[in-house]
Amino acid sequence: MDKLQDLFFELIRISIGASDCMSKTPTNEEWPMLYEMAKKQSIVGVCFAGVYRLRLQKQGPESPLYFTWMGMAAKIQQLNEEKNQQCAILTGHFQDIGFRTCILKGQGTAALYGELANLRQSGDIDAWVMPRDTRTIKESRTRIDELVHKSFPDETGKFLHINYPLFPNTEVEVHYVPTMDGNPLVDKRFVQIFEDRQDACFGNQTDLGFSVLEPTLNVVFNLHHIMRHFINEGIGMRHVMDLYFLLGALNRKDLNNHNSILSTMRGLGMQRFTSGLMWILKDVFGMSEELLLCEPNEKRGRVLLHEIMRGGNFGHEDERMKGVHEMSFGKRWVLYIKVSQVRFRYFPVATFWSWMFRVKVGFWRRFGVGA
Repeated sequence: MDKLQDLFFELIRISIGASDCMSKTPTNEEWPMLYEMAKKQSIVGVCFAGVYRLRLQKQGPESPLYFTWMGMAAKIQQLNEEKNQQCAILTGHFQDIGFRTCILKGQGTAALYGELANLRQSGDIDAWVMPRDTRTIKESRTRIDELVHKSFPDETGKFLHINYPLFPNTEVEVHYVPTMDGNPLVDKRFVQIFEDRQDACFGNQTDLGFSVLEPTLNVVFNLHHIMRHFINEGIGMRHVMDLYFLLGALNRKDLNNHNSILSTMRGLGMQRFTSGLMWILKDVFGMSEELLLCEPNEKRGRVLLHEIMRGGNFGHEDERMKGVHEMSFGKRWVLYIKVSQVRFRYFPVATFWSWMFRVKVGFWRRFGVGA
């Protein structure tokens, strides 16, 4: 499996343009396994860019698998075009009724993939929304709930967001605040950061007709998004690939932005986790050391990489968590603690607060309080 994983990592580097060829041509038996690994990590589309280049070098898979891969990539491209249009429509919709919009994650990150933008596998649409005449997230939350309930009275707001089913085939999550941690001190700091930089974010317009987070905050946001999902359920290689392109776009503009990111990152307690991600970016993605945010930590990086390859995107393929959604809250919580022991060992503070946040969510779902 290690040799197959190494080939998979080589395919990733070729796909993103960090390498030109593979050290050896995968066999007819290995190519289907590489395809399944790409599916598991939700990077089938981007990996097709590498497959296409290898095909030209006579190193690619045989025709049946190649055309299957091509078909998947074509579907992803079509879906991305639709999602981009929906993001622009959503932005215009909110603008017309006096709200500012900033697209998060998915389409907001894909915009930085360059020529690979439409090959990034997309999900739902996440949008941070605030009224034009409001400066605080607390007041904004009340106004958003009022707006959503006028059209969709059955929607219930969660801690972070509320659904806004504007499109029949795409889930839209309207965020009160872009991200939450579970640690009250970190969450308070996040609210302050986003309130302070709201104008820069809502004004950071792309050519696609919608705004995305300003570059340095986008890196911090994605770092925390990766850490939160890793601690809570799992992350896939797509998340790390997002960070690769975010840092690449950032460094093309201003290498001095690192100081701002590092300062914010330390204040939010993310430096240990970030050092592990930097090792993956260097070892798997081939990112040069001068572009990394901090010194890479191999020990933490290998823990992260093992969990990524084991669980797949959002941990959906983690055998340890099978049937978790059918369990009672108590059994689910106990299983979660058992599975996250290794995460607690390397990232104790973040894991502890994730446990506490799950208790809070449990009370909210059971009694409707605490949100």
